[in-house]
Amino acid sequence: GLKDTLTDRGLFLITIGHLITLPAFWYYQASFSWLFITDTIGLCVIAGAYLIDKLSPRERVLLGAAAFTLSWAMVSAWHPVSTWARFVKEGFFGTDTPGLFRYSFPVLPWFGVYIASSVLGERVGKYYRDGEGERAWRLLGATALASLSLAMSLKLLDWTVAFLIGEPAPTGVMSMLLSVEQKC
Repeated sequence: GLKDTLTDRGLFLITIGHLITLPAFWYYQASFSWLFITDTIGLCVIAGAYLIDKLSPRERVLLGAAAFTLSWAMVSAWHPVSTWARFVKEGFFGTDTPGLFRYSFPVLPWFGVYIASSVLGERVGKYYRDGEGERAWRLLGATALASLSLAMSLKLLDWTVAFLIGEPAPTGVMSMLLSVEQKC
């Protein structure tokens, strides 16, 4: 069924997709210390395949918000010393400083966005299934406008904080939280 198809696609991304992508990054920086977005998406697709039909839309949004919040709390509060713990932190939660991975898309914050966004995807799919494509486009337009407004508000807050503290821009976790470009 659909769950098996999604699991297969997720496994493809974290195995074959990863191996196909590696040579390009090896050429770029001669390193295998990468956690690609395809790896993270693959893991999210596998987890989502098992959770989406078990959780209500409200529970998925709450789980997504909790996962995203927990990841930021761990980035801010946990400063491991051992290599293994740093590997877990960077790969699962993210980091505020360069570390073991040359480039990574940490799993938990991306899972939070993925599982919460499944509610939007489910609604859009329902509209199309019911022949209400126009409603789907209006919902996507409203979502895009809200996202753009949030990004602009974060940038304005970033500039305001920088002005109030008298520095070019906040640093560390505050800077990361306010950055519209932040993916780590």
